[in-house]
Amino acid sequence: MLVQMLPHQKAHGWSHDIEVQVTLYCLACGASYRTVHNVVEEMMTILHKVIHFPKAVGMEELGANFALLVDHEAFSCAAAAINGRHIRILPHSTGHL
Repeated sequence: MLVQMLPHQKAHGWSHDIEVQVTLYCLACGASYRTVHNVVEEMMTILHKVIHFPKAVGMEELGANFALLVDHEAFSCAAAAINGRHIRILPHSTGHL
């Protein structure tokens, strides 16, 4: 009933049901961010099993392959991709070229 009564418009990717359930859980057990922090700490201990960074010797070839893949030279400095997304970050202008 609570899920149906609350507004459904959200600016994030959680479903309305999940958002309400997580909120109720945090309120009920008092864990709040402590539980999240503990899980993140545990995740950090297995990070090396999940994420593998390329060796320095293969970086140039890897960058060239990224540039070929997207047909743009700007990606020749790329070493990896997250979720297949490209987010353009423009450097802060210092007034010098």
